[in-house]
Amino acid sequence: MMMVADDGGGGGGGYYPVSEAVVQAAEEDPLQPMPVIITFKAPPTQEQLDQLAALGADVAVLLEGGNAVSAVMSAGDAASLASDKSVSAVGVDAPMVAMLDVGRRAIGHTHLPRPLDGLTGAGITIAVLDSGIDNHPDLNNRILARVDIINQMSEAKASNEVLKTGSDDFVNSGEIAMPLLEEESATRSSSASVSYDPFGHGTHIAGIIAADGSGSRGDYQGVAPGARLVDVRVLDANGGGTVAGVTAGIEWIIRNRDMYGIRVISMSLGHAPLEPADLDPLVLAVERAWDAGIVVFCSAGNFGTYGNWTITSPGNSQRVITVGSVTDWNTNKTGDDMVSSYSSRGPALTGTLKPDFVAPGNRIIATRSPGSYLDSTYPEWRVTHGASRDPLYFELSGTSMATPMAAASAALMLEADPSLTPDNIKARMMLGADAGLAGHPLDHGAGAFDLEAALKDRSRIDYAPSPMLVRNEDVEGHICLEDVAKLWDYPPLYDSTIWGDSTLWTDSTLWADSTIWGDSTIWGDSTIWGDSTIWGDST
Repeated sequence: MMMVADDGGGGGGGYYPVSEAVVQAAEEDPLQPMPVIITFKAPPTQEQLDQLAALGADVAVLLEGGNAVSAVMSAGDAASLASDKSVSAVGVDAPMVAMLDVGRRAIGHTHLPRPLDGLTGAGITIAVLDSGIDNHPDLNNRILARVDIINQMSEAKASNEVLKTGSDDFVNSGEIAMPLLEEESATRSSSASVSYDPFGHGTHIAGIIAADGSGSRGDYQGVAPGARLVDVRVLDANGGGTVAGVTAGIEWIIRNRDMYGIRVISMSLGHAPLEPADLDPLVLAVERAWDAGIVVFCSAGNFGTYGNWTITSPGNSQRVITVGSVTDWNTNKTGDDMVSSYSSRGPALTGTLKPDFVAPGNRIIATRSPGSYLDSTYPEWRVTHGASRDPLYFELSGTSMATPMAAASAALMLEADPSLTPDNIKARMMLGADAGLAGHPLDHGAGAFDLEAALKDRSRIDYAPSPMLVRNEDVEGHICLEDVAKLWDYPPLYDSTIWGDSTLWTDSTLWADSTIWGDSTIWGDSTIWGDSTIWGDST
């Protein structure tokens, strides 16, 4: 929504974007406190921070990489910033949740795409933005460093200080991870204390990426067991976080990418898109990481049961790679594969075709964090292996699980060719996807991810944004895909059928009702996003 700002001279004003959610809150009750992220056109000065304080704003984090601050202030005062010409955007510091689906459970075997030609992801570091990574024998010596954004924000708040992401203290706040001692590895049990992942989500993600499978004789080995991990904790013990915290984590990664060799980010979290993508502070943050040469993978979301237009932020970015989930029924054949019912459907509210593709995300067995919230709440989902009585593994479903499958695959591609850019990798993954997957492109994008095809592809596409859907003005009711060959400046696509016929959709129902873009029945209920809702359908 664009707020018209009076320039005080009666001659009209400028347009300053303010989130519609902020405006609505101000109209309902201008005095209600609201967490917001205020983005300035230039790095905010102390005078500007003092002006916010004079308005009663409690500034928590100075996000220096994006010229932004997170603060809690009255909704009315937040909306009034539309008249401040130094402000470029005011958005909601929305709650973040892990993109987790845990429905029907049964112990099964997950079919991970295996490294080809001996590739293991060696020499490549993946940053996992999640709830933390617990010590686990399968991850021993895989974790390079840890940084706990949740604790840093809590400590800053307790001491009435502002967390500054550009400060030396913040940039250097990563701690070298210590490997498990042999006796600790041998005594791992369900009663083990939780020190690094009290929620239990990030440990599972890390295992999908880089577990060596030592506790399962290789059965539950990760996709890239030779890759290294950096643990960036941005979700708390209940699986919740904030845009400010996740953005701070991304800024830490960008500033430390060379120190740790970070080439990939895996983000299995999201929130409802509350402002246009080009003003969304989280979208802007992941795109800064992308421009810094880091391949960013985001989960599509687990709101597919609500229908189309349910892609979460930051997966609605046109630049990054957004991954949905496919259910493979634990069979080797692909003919029975289908898009998981919970996997969010496209397009994004911007009209971008998302997800970019889908990957296995249903009933995935990976490393467990003993004593964590998930482990304690759902003990029936613990998984033992062979004669062992110690359940080292856990079974979960969701686009959370599909995303690290793709992120780890990028590590294999980078090991094979370190010169690949984020756009090179995105294009190869989309070009290699199996478009024959049952369902609609709005459900699965380019199709089911195919690791072998992505590794074999030799294209060098320098700019690979996700295509937009457009109305065919010449044929009423026809929805067309943007000319991808032209968009990517890649003529071979003129002879390709990456998404089939370019006039993909003749059903006008998605476009007939303009209110779908702003229908609060889909996105307006914060209870959808405010907790780690457990979905009942695991298909």
